[in-house]
Amino acid sequence: FRSKQVDSSYQWFSTDSPIQSVLIPGNEQAKALSSQLEAAGIYAKAILYPTVPRGEERIRFCVHSFNAEKEIDLIFKTLAP
Repeated sequence: FRSKQVDSSYQWFSTDSPIQSVLIPGNEQAKALSSQLEAAGIYAKAILYPTVPRGEERIRFCVHSFNAEKEIDLIFKTLAP
């Protein structure tokens, strides 16, 4: 997952946690991307203002050891512009 973040055009929050987040400023943009991911079969939660500061809205992924590489590939394919 982390190696694919390097090639992504998005800004990722740096963490060693299994919870990985990508910055998607704006509630509407974060909700729209969360819906797009869900339509592709990926459950990723939008974290919206006021839970986080305005402009720091994000999509949260919880990565597990049982995630298949094809699932990770699907996330980044869906995120691709």
